[in-house]
Amino acid sequence: MRAYHFLSAEYGLQAVEDGQLKVSRWDRLNDPFEFFSLDITDKNFRRSVQARLRHVNDTTGLICFSKSWKNPVQWSHYADRHHGLCLGFDIDGEHLSPVNYSAERIKSDEKEMASFLNNDPDRITEIIYTKFDHWHYEEEVRMLTTLQDLPKLKGLYFQPFSKVMNLREIIVGANNRSTKRADLKAALGSNYNDVLMLKARASFSRFEMVRQQNEALWS
Repeated sequence: MRAYHFLSAEYGLQAVEDGQLKVSRWDRLNDPFEFFSLDITDKNFRRSVQARLRHVNDTTGLICFSKSWKNPVQWSHYADRHHGLCLGFDIDGEHLSPVNYSAERIKSDEKEMASFLNNDPDRITEIIYTKFDHWHYEEEVRMLTTLQDLPKLKGLYFQPFSKVMNLREIIVGANNRSTKRADLKAALGSNYNDVLMLKARASFSRFEMVRQQNEALWS
């Protein structure tokens, strides 16, 4: 599956050069409802969910991707207002799961709470992959990682590029005037010929980003 990850120009080039992506931690995501898609009105249950989140945060991380690079809002929010980069990867489908978008919190009756407290894997999975439906524009798919298996630098964890997460595209944002082909070529090194590089621009007819076909406009 082709999946896309948005970054600023600085961190995008660094990721390409280092051949790895930073793994996100649950307690640092931009949605305060992450892992709290359940109705946690019950105080005791709420404490149990909070404790479980602390454990999950200590043992697992995630990388967030999108199914498309063409949404202009994605570029605005996650790629420095179209000044950044978007990296496209081929990822084995078994390592990715789509986010389910819902208008309502997952109901927590006694049966549902017992299921969660008994570590029902289906219930935990549902919680991890459920978000408020206003996030649907992201078309998000997620890769979960086990932290103990990953390289760590200055308190951060990284997922190396590999056959499982293979870099195939680099899209330069429409407002990015600083990242040149030579910069990408230098960052890619010997992988230069294996990765498609292109420049984005705003479509003339639709609310989406498209490829700049005039190569002369991007050196």
